[in-house]
Amino acid sequence: VGIGTDYDGIEVCPCGLEDISKFPALWEEMRRRGFGRKEISMIAGGNFLRVMRDNRR
Repeated sequence: VGIGTDYDGIEVCPCGLEDISKFPALWEEMRRRGFGRKEISMIAGGNFLRVMRDNRR
């Protein structure tokens, strides 16, 4: 799982996530809903980095 920040081509941004500066509120809400720090870290970019590392030539 990952969250993208490329909003090109969409007409309406998700409420509260109009730009990347709002992401700390998303991470806080995820913590409030029971996500652990490791899970949030992976969603915030760790999964992407893991896939890139595992598939480099």
